Amino acid sequence: MRATRDVHTVILNLRRLYQLPSPVDLGWSQHNALGMREFTPYQEGKTWEDWHEHCRIHYPLRYFMAETIPRVVKSRIVWPAQRAIDFVLDYCLPSRRQHLFDLRGIDPLSWYEHGRLNANDIFWLAGWGALMRWHQSPRRKDPREWMNAVEQAAPENRPHIEHYVELMDLVHYWKVTRIDRETQSERLYAALQAIDPTPENEEAYEAAEDELHCHSQETEKLEEEMWLRLAKMRSHLFH
Repeated sequence: MRATRDVHTVILNLRRLYQLPSPVDLGWSQHNALGMREFTPYQEGKTWEDWHEHCRIHYPLRYFMAETIPRVVKSRIVWPAQRAIDFVLDYCLPSRRQHLFDLRGIDPLSWYEHGRLNANDIFWLAGWGALMRWHQSPRRKDPREWMNAVEQAAPENRPHIEHYVELMDLVHYWKVTRIDRETQSERLYAALQAIDPTPENEEAYEAAEDELHCHSQETEKLEEEMWLRLAKMRSHLFH
């Protein structure tokens, strides 16, 4: 793993040493971002394909050092080595066995340790387990860490930031908000049980019962809302 990181460092240093002009430097864009004709063949203006062609013609040495060599090193050395390392780790480390999905410990409010689960629990835990796997991945990065202020303000980059923020809000709900609501539910239940069900306490008992019932309904509504938000973000659970 260290050798792989060292190769990445060398590649980054090569690119800094033989810096190529950015789309902003060339006057092609207000931001260091362009479209790709491969995905948007009918778009107007310059694309990354145009940028590569321009740099290849006008800055052949710098392009060779900053783009060609790193691409060859990645495809011939870095990626094969990383795939080999991942293959070994995925079969040797239980936490890396992607073909097995351990549902234990996913829900902080559940005592599940082994045995049968019904389809409803599997469906519920698998979705939140996927979010937790994304959150715990060492490769997860906040887009704002590698974007400067100009790039963060670019309209084409805003969705990446918004998706990350939304996923982190879902993580906070699962790990913090649910626990807080469960603690509140236990407090309301304890307050209800503390009322002696005598005729003179009937009004107070019913009020406490209604408060607990309303809290439970709000919790169920919130769970459904957050689950639907998680489902909408499923295509962004990559790192």
